[in-house]
Amino acid sequence: MHYFSDYNGLLTNNISMQRYSKCACRPNTYGHRLLELCKKMNIYIANSRIGNDKTVGKITCNDVSVVDYLILSSDLFQMTKNFEVEEFNPILSDVHCNLKFTLESQPYTNINNVKTVEKQNKRIDGRLAALRDYNVKPNTTICMVVCLYIIPEDFNHVVFDLYWGYPWSGKDYLDATCLMFSGTTFTEHAIIITRDHIHLFVTLETEWMILKKQGHHTIDVLLQNIPADITHLFFTLSAWSSPNISKFKKPSLKFFEASSPQKSLCETSFTHAKHSQAVVMCSVSRKDGKWKIFESGKLSSGNAKKYGP
Repeated sequence: MHYFSDYNGLLTNNISMQRYSKCACRPNTYGHRLLELCKKMNIYIANSRIGNDKTVGKITCNDVSVVDYLILSSDLFQMTKNFEVEEFNPILSDVHCNLKFTLESQPYTNINNVKTVEKQNKRIDGRLAALRDYNVKPNTTICMVVCLYIIPEDFNHVVFDLYWGYPWSGKDYLDATCLMFSGTTFTEHAIIITRDHIHLFVTLETEWMILKKQGHHTIDVLLQNIPADITHLFFTLSAWSSPNISKFKKPSLKFFEASSPQKSLCETSFTHAKHSQAVVMCSVSRKDGKWKIFESGKLSSGNAKKYGP
């Protein structure tokens, strides 16, 4: 029942509560039944709210009325792309227009079924190892994780510079967050903090580069001061007052040693995250005493306003 949430999901995704329609007909019995169904199930008519039909309410039947609808729960609006009422095609129907839309979703993988297979030229019986040699079964979903950088063991003070382009208008910004995990257990987060207000191993500063039209959050990390039980750090950018981060240009990340800020050791940026409230820019994992930076780009809902004190 996760997808059957309240109307706040529409507001969060900047979906209008008001509907539009080019139909001048009065609702009949079937129309009233549809409205009752939507009220009881907490679902919504997508026509005139999204895609090419937004604020339009195009006629769908016999060039007279709207009787064909796309019905969604509030959370599904952010996953629905390119909705439109196509022109009438007599090959498809006698009187009805075709409704065209695309659903996008993030794949779900049970963490208990995850196997880690690192890229290596391992040979078995004189041949290169195959997936079956790692007990990866047929029809298994393969997720490629890109290692951006292996941090040398003698590094201590390093900087994660998260930055983005200003929106064209209005006053708004993104928040950088460092989420800390011990294995799969969430430990704590550091967000919008100053050097005298958090740990000895993670600090964050904000910088607004007016001339370059960029906003920056630089997160300083002292690797050798991180407690031994912390195994993963996740660095995110999230919207503050915007329903998503679409107005911010090219969220990016740059990593460097604090003593050499001009020497970037790895970089990454994302353009696919615009319809989400947040994006995980990268993760940093410790294994056998070594820290590795992995590219992410994982999209997420939620923002800094939702964090507790």
